[in-house]
Amino acid sequence: MKIAFILFSNGLEYDDRIRKEMFSIRELLGEVEFKIFAFHGDNHSETGVLSYGVPFEFVSIRSRGGKKSLLSMLRKEYDFYSQIKPKLKGFDLLWVCDDQPFFFPLFSRKPIIWDLHEIPTSIIGTRIKNYIFHRMESRCRYLIHANQERLEYLIANKIVKSPQKNLILRNVPDQDWLAQRDSFSSSFLQFKKWLQEDEYIYLQGLNGGSRYPMETLSSIMEAKCIKAVVVGNVPDEIIRAVSYKYPDLAQYIYFTGQVVQSETAAFLGNCKFSIVFYKTDTPNNTYCEPNRMFQSLGIGKPVLAGSNSPMRNIIEKYGNGIVLYGDGGNVEENVRGIHCMLDSYDNILKLTQESMNCFKWEAQLPVFRRIFNK
Repeated sequence: MKIAFILFSNGLEYDDRIRKEMFSIRELLGEVEFKIFAFHGDNHSETGVLSYGVPFEFVSIRSRGGKKSLLSMLRKEYDFYSQIKPKLKGFDLLWVCDDQPFFFPLFSRKPIIWDLHEIPTSIIGTRIKNYIFHRMESRCRYLIHANQERLEYLIANKIVKSPQKNLILRNVPDQDWLAQRDSFSSSFLQFKKWLQEDEYIYLQGLNGGSRYPMETLSSIMEAKCIKAVVVGNVPDEIIRAVSYKYPDLAQYIYFTGQVVQSETAAFLGNCKFSIVFYKTDTPNNTYCEPNRMFQSLGIGKPVLAGSNSPMRNIIEKYGNGIVLYGDGGNVEENVRGIHCMLDSYDNILKLTQESMNCFKWEAQLPVFRRIFNK
């Protein structure tokens, strides 16, 4: 079987979800040929092979944007579709990721799995958009959603018409990632040299305002009771602003810069706990279930989380962390949460380790069996 993955991505090596999906499909079906067709935000052309052996192709499109209007978006996405379509001859299945490549479920005659990592807000919300989405839903073999809360939101708003063909695939860690816990990269060893023998909090993904980077970093500095590592890029203006307010920032917080997914296991597996915040200002943020939260719980480390319902539901069910009343935007509440985690740590850690097997990718193989009727 030949399967084409189609998506928009600025970093295929950092998209661990598609790696896990491919590995599960290959485990189920045996010999499968994959290829990724993608669009990069800087609109460059490139071909290559990912670290796990899958070939990819970035295509450059003519409609580079200009004004961010609906028409320019449609032109860009149709241009992407028209360039990729001729390359799909010989492929048996299209695995379309997210809403940007929506022309494929709309027009392609090939069997399609539509993997909606996010709520597709750009293509729903009006009567005409919803009608078109219903058409796309009817033309797909299955649609995949990141969690039950997102699917229920779509059903409640009458976006999804056929719940029976909508499946849940949570972005929990797999054994390949977990096995990297004791593989210490040069970036981790450099961090450990800075850390010395101290304990630390794990932070990741502080590259956007919806994740409260200022508030999260300020909370560490206001608490000043434990160090922290920030994995991934953080905007320079954020670091400058926090450094101006807290001149001793470098004594408490270490910034790694971009780190490949396989190397994050060591940082998470050796931390005290992790913090995950998302603003509850949009449906996607409100119903988010971040990969880094599942990685923390799957590797046996508690999470201090905001009040977003999916995260709250998990922590209240298993006791594997602390949930704030707010979503992470209040520094004083965040500091109280840090102290509460440290004060109750032994009991929370015990519950986290007892439930860590509930967050394993391999347990979701039945979802793939249903997709491929195996």
